[in-house]
Amino acid sequence: MSSHIDFLLHGYLDETLTPEQLAELETWINADPANARRFAETVYLDERLEAEIKLQQFSAEDLETPVSRKPVRPARIIAICLALAACLLLIASIPYWYGDSHQASNDVAPQVEEVDDSFVTITLVENVRTATGQELHAGDRLAADQLHLLEGVLHLEFDSGVEVTLEGPAQYQIETVERTHLLSGLLTATVPDGAEGFVVTTPQSEIIDLGTAFGVALNEDGSSIVTVFDGEVEVIGKSDEKRRLVEGESLELNSQGAVSKVAFSPKRFEKLWPAASGIVRSTGAFRFAPPWPRRLDWIESDANIFVFPEGYPVVLEHPCSVNIDAPGRYRRELQLTGGEIPAGTRVRSFILQFNPEDQEDAAAPESDKRIQGSITFTKPILGLIVREEELRATDGVFSLRGGRVPQFKRGLELNGSPFGDGIVLSEDRRTVRLDVSVWGPLIDQIRVIVDASLTQGTYPSDP
Repeated sequence: MSSHIDFLLHGYLDETLTPEQLAELETWINADPANARRFAETVYLDERLEAEIKLQQFSAEDLETPVSRKPVRPARIIAICLALAACLLLIASIPYWYGDSHQASNDVAPQVEEVDDSFVTITLVENVRTATGQELHAGDRLAADQLHLLEGVLHLEFDSGVEVTLEGPAQYQIETVERTHLLSGLLTATVPDGAEGFVVTTPQSEIIDLGTAFGVALNEDGSSIVTVFDGEVEVIGKSDEKRRLVEGESLELNSQGAVSKVAFSPKRFEKLWPAASGIVRSTGAFRFAPPWPRRLDWIESDANIFVFPEGYPVVLEHPCSVNIDAPGRYRRELQLTGGEIPAGTRVRSFILQFNPEDQEDAAAPESDKRIQGSITFTKPILGLIVREEELRATDGVFSLRGGRVPQFKRGLELNGSPFGDGIVLSEDRRTVRLDVSVWGPLIDQIRVIVDASLTQGTYPSDP
């Protein structure tokens, strides 16, 4: 029993409780039969002890004189009645719990409904070690809590759609679905339409999202840097000085909260890009594309298949046609399954691109460059678009980046030849494996459409 309840019980016996304290005690009594039983036992023992003391003090003369008793307050009578009623209810339930074996085997015990106050889902745990030894797993639900990471990367998805990624060492306080606090470490946040106003506070500042993706780095000397990757934020320093930052800008706050502009550099957050975008791991030639430059045709490499997240999750206004919607291996166009993702589905899209350098002057298949690799996403893949016609038709739905850039011969060449391309969608629909070849001015591109449902309940095991 807590010391506060002891105080209330003693105050009740001494008749020193205020009306408010008496009401609090009655609430506690009614909350649990065990509380009522404890209260009744306490009152009974007190009354018996008082009677014993008085009997020991009686003399022969005292017996001739009526004993004056302490008046019982009406509130005390009411409380005792409540306690006794609760005890009777408890006693009446005993046959239910300790009845014969036939009764016990056929009756179902009443279940106490627990209130779920969680509002955050862990979607990715990568080499995480916590200061408290707390084990975190993909799929775990969190309520208001403080996380202290010694190392590793953790990706969180709020029920509002906000996504936060942390890199340890870091200390982070989850306060509400709209407000969090970074005490140390590295953080990125992505805020989709409808969740604007999400706030990240630090010891030096308050960062208010205005529909954006941004990063915060807290340095050991107490200073911090805020970097905007997309959209804009408002930064409020200790002196209530307000600054608005837009895409491609960074701001530094010293340990006293003084604000100054610094050169934009997202490099510090590179390790967080894959996790922040919902990518578990990649092998072979896959590499996460840098956020700058934006134009796809400016990023070339003979050794890499680049991964481009195409902005924020979107809810499809119309059905979306795809070329592949079933697990399997595809090397010929005739094998494509086709399919359609229904309108109303919340999705996120990615472009996978192999764009070798200096291919404009190469005219023969003998100049081809072949590359392989695989990439795994945290959530299931709903469909793959691998033909140029469907790629162009969906540019405007998913990505202004792709739609703004005229590109010659996109998509895969699924012709079954030695110079052709191949793609595999795994049975669990989370991994794409590519074996692709490019020659001349061609570009291999695939659009991957991933489930972005906020109710998705299963996630792959920790890598």
